[in-house]
Amino acid sequence: MAHMTLMAGPERRRRWSADEQREILMAAFAPGAVVSDVARQYEVATSLIYKWRREVLAARDRAASSRRLSSMVAQTLGRLGGLALPSSSSYRAAPG
Repeated sequence: MAHMTLMAGPERRRRWSADEQREILMAAFAPGAVVSDVARQYEVATSLIYKWRREVLAARDRAASSRRLSSMVAQTLGRLGGLALPSSSSYRAAPG
């Protein structure tokens, strides 16, 4: 006869703080580290470590992209420095 375990109640999930995630990521991706060994040490799934890494890299890429865009806008405005841009009041409405 097979043994079966019935789990009742709310699902229990472990919550990781940002500091804990950072610590685990640093350990997992340190030179010579093995992600599966670090995952076992911290009792976390390897897939979760890789998910956290993807999220960190995506946030870093978004921040870098935003900085590049800000820089491009500043450079463009700098080149236009001596030009007077027309005000909105200088436009006339099209005859209707």
